[in-house]
Amino acid sequence: MSFKPLSSLRRGFGMFWRAIDATRRTVLNLLFLLILIIIIGAMLGGGSTAIAPKTSLVL
Repeated sequence: MSFKPLSSLRRGFGMFWRAIDATRRTVLNLLFLLILIIIIGAMLGGGSTAIAPKTSLVL
């Protein structure tokens, strides 16, 4: 059985890169879902505040 150090090193870097890529995709997908939930929550929640008639805006 022959030992190929370059192929082992290449395989190791490939596994490392796949792990980094999977982590990146997972984090970005979770971030996207969080932003989506915040936007949907903001749209559905918090009704409008009733303003009394003949009210003026004071700055």
